[in-house]
Amino acid sequence: MSLIATPHRDLGGMLEQLGFTVLETNDPADAAARADLVVVPWVNRPLSGLEWCRRVREQQPELPMLVVTRSDAEASAALEAGATDVLRLPLHDAVTRARCRALLTKMNERAARPRAAFAARVLDACPDAIITTDATGLILTFNRAAELLTGHLAEEIVGNLDLGVLFDSPSEAARLDLSLRAATDHVLLNQPVRLRTAEGERVPTMVSLAALFGPGGARDGLVGVYRDDRDNDALGERLATATAQLVQAERRGSRLMTVGAAAWELNQPLTSAMGLLELLMLRPELSADSHERLERAYNQLERLAEGVRRVAALTEAPASPDAPLT
Repeated sequence: MSLIATPHRDLGGMLEQLGFTVLETNDPADAAARADLVVVPWVNRPLSGLEWCRRVREQQPELPMLVVTRSDAEASAALEAGATDVLRLPLHDAVTRARCRALLTKMNERAARPRAAFAARVLDACPDAIITTDATGLILTFNRAAELLTGHLAEEIVGNLDLGVLFDSPSEAARLDLSLRAATDHVLLNQPVRLRTAEGERVPTMVSLAALFGPGGARDGLVGVYRDDRDNDALGERLATATAQLVQAERRGSRLMTVGAAAWELNQPLTSAMGLLELLMLRPELSADSHERLERAYNQLERLAEGVRRVAALTEAPASPDAPLT
């Protein structure tokens, strides 16, 4: 609430009756530090209106001052001393109220400008896109990150386009609106959505939305924070590809282990068969023809055993120590 400072008790009482909040003080420095407007008579004790103007201006060059004067000469001197405006005696309630309100409004507007500029800098410093709309969906705020994300300029967007034009399809905007209306706290967090840039690129985005409500309870706006999800989207694709490759490798490894196990299983009977053939070929009563046939069979088994050894070499040896492959 705006505060008016005055050193004059009667003037302070009048201002309070007009609906203003009043600070009665005889210290110009106190008034300059705390008040939004100073109202002082030109004739005042112990400090004159002229001295008030000088001391307040030393503390707050932009603080509005309203000086009550009796003549044109006093009014001229007050303005030269730094008064923002003057009131001539006799005072009238309607005029006094209007002058005070006008000066307070200008002061508030002047004070709001740096705050608004600071708020704009804060929004532009945010790494995520921040977009606000009114109740109809018209875009009202579009920060620097939103420009980088969408390729649109704020000066082209704000006050000219609806939020729906930024989405990849109208159905996505409608889906978000329905979900937001259904939410009990009127807030949605981390919802996946695709935006379409000015160049037509489809951008995967995570958005958090909150509805804004006016004094009457009706929804009068929307604020959304949009985070570029392209890196996570690409990471997901790479992870899916790597997973598929790993599955294929696991399948190949499983098949290889199966073949290797079979090779180890074949080792023992092959070794036994070759040993039996060696014993048969040592018998003296064996004919030359039979010996030749046994030798051919032995050579075939030896070739098979060599192949089994090559396959088994690709896999781990069995846990049992009594099954070496030679």
